[in-house]
Amino acid sequence: MNGMTYTSARSTGLRALVVDDEMALAEIVASYLVREHFDTRVAHDGAAAVAIARDHDPDVVVLDLDLPGMDGL
Repeated sequence: MNGMTYTSARSTGLRALVVDDEMALAEIVASYLVREHFDTRVAHDGAAAVAIARDHDPDVVVLDLDLPGMDGL
């Protein structure tokens, strides 16, 4: 499920992107960012992360370096 979006009811206007191929870990990180009122998107591979970053223009990216197909570097 690439491109999941999580929005806080009290958004700060800050945008975050979480990129991790381990879905459970990505969801946990996203939940912490939403708790801090970030508009948060989640991607599970490098290609989806690049596409989301282009559209979403995140203020912060939490990135797994060991992604399949396209590494985090």
